[in-house]
Amino acid sequence: MMRSIRRAMPGDGKRLRALRLKALRDAPEAFLETYDDAAGLSAAEWEARIERYRQPGRQLLVVGEADGVWSGTAGAFLDSERDTADLTLPARPQDRWAMIWGMLDQRERHAAAR
Repeated sequence: MMRSIRRAMPGDGKRLRALRLKALRDAPEAFLETYDDAAGLSAAEWEARIERYRQPGRQLLVVGEADGVWSGTAGAFLDSERDTADLTLPARPQDRWAMIWGMLDQRERHAAAR
């Protein structure tokens, strides 16, 4: 299985929408947004969300892919004085990837159990 983690990019709006709506269906209590509100957003509004996450010093949105299929997202607020284009987490490199892969593995196990 080929896995990757990357920032959401322009043009990913359709994939972000699909994954977000699935998450809102699966665990609505985990979000401030409702399924109906998210489902009502236009394609341009999903792309605008991604653009907001791409602005330096604002927020970060990364997506986890397994064989080209989005399996999860993670978001964070950034320290505007230290923001870079690189994905950084406060952990040693070998540990941060283990944390992210662990989250993706947990998601896959949860999906398989359903």
